[in-house]
Amino acid sequence: MARSSFEQWAKTQPGAYIGPVTISNINSEQRGVVAQKKITQGELLIRIPYELAFTEERVKSLPVIGESIRELVIEKDKLLNSKSILAVGLLYHKAQKNSSYRPWIENLPKEYNDLSIFFGPQEFEVVRANFPFRVVMRMRKIQSLVKNMFEALNVSIFQRFEKEFGSVSYHQFCWAYASVQTRCFKSTRDDLSHVLPPNRSIIFPYCDFLNHSCSTPSLILSDECVKLIAYKDFEEGEEIFISYGARDDESLFLSYGFIEVLFFTNLFNKIEQKENPHNQIDLLEEDLNEEVIESSLKFSIPWTGELGQDILSYLDEQVHGNDYGQISLKSKLVLENALRKLLNSYPQSIAEDIRFLSRSDEQDQKLSSLTRRIKLLVFKQKLIINRSLGLLRKGSEK
Repeated sequence: MARSSFEQWAKTQPGAYIGPVTISNINSEQRGVVAQKKITQGELLIRIPYELAFTEERVKSLPVIGESIRELVIEKDKLLNSKSILAVGLLYHKAQKNSSYRPWIENLPKEYNDLSIFFGPQEFEVVRANFPFRVVMRMRKIQSLVKNMFEALNVSIFQRFEKEFGSVSYHQFCWAYASVQTRCFKSTRDDLSHVLPPNRSIIFPYCDFLNHSCSTPSLILSDECVKLIAYKDFEEGEEIFISYGARDDESLFLSYGFIEVLFFTNLFNKIEQKENPHNQIDLLEEDLNEEVIESSLKFSIPWTGELGQDILSYLDEQVHGNDYGQISLKSKLVLENALRKLLNSYPQSIAEDIRFLSRSDEQDQKLSSLTRRIKLLVFKQKLIINRSLGLLRKGSEK
């Protein structure tokens, strides 16, 4: 179905409003929402009623399969998350020729090769060559989780209700799960729990084509709908972004397959104020204390490299220090050693990253965009560690 038909479908849904915007190709790999004409700040651009939203509750209410899904969620509550349930619903509606969601589903991307759940040996070779081991294992864990969810759903839902779904392969389930993961929102507002269950994945058709920027506001949730108000003036053809939340580049990469690109265009003239302000590097408790084998305790160091009081207090507790306002020499040495160890856990050095990112000859241009994103992401992370080490050397802890 043509994109124009999908836009017409969205505009004619009861309670929906699509203003002077349209879905357009941003580049050869990406679509987004752009202004059709000049737009004035404060103008209503999009309104999608909750009745049109794609929700877990809607999937659990589907004819024939709904009851079985509800029972399976109770049985496999520690395995199945709301994204997996929405993926089931997406596959169900995709198989129904008369589905009310068909115009939207037919305009979803056909593949998501940049997401880690689709990574094969070649992609993981790039990952292993650049990321620390624990990040590689995190990606492997995500793949394993999706595989386990499919196996549980395949036996209890897909094979049992083949008439409703057709034959569903693991690759098809990954497509559906990726569609949900890259397009869903979560409400954290308790005051809207009567219409939007908190911390549950939900998709708003049409809004899911809006791309992310860390410097823009999020969608506005009200009692009846989700809406987008123009947060500035827009020129005709200008892309309109929203924020997917306070996410650092590693989270964006693992969840959506991209990272903030502003830094890349300003990498060598050092306009760093345009960097993703949510970028950080995590130190785990076992990084700081050799006696800890495994712990969920972690400390986040922001893009500025400034060391948080939580890290300093923890370290001083370990060496029996009393003055948390001034990190002790022993704590400083422990932290410096942990940061250096973390920096050395990356397979390549900062100098090698700079050489790679600064090259622009014809051969480098043929490298995959995935490789470039990974190189830039790990380079940013190493810069945070390096800044932290610089603060330690200068005695500028706070």
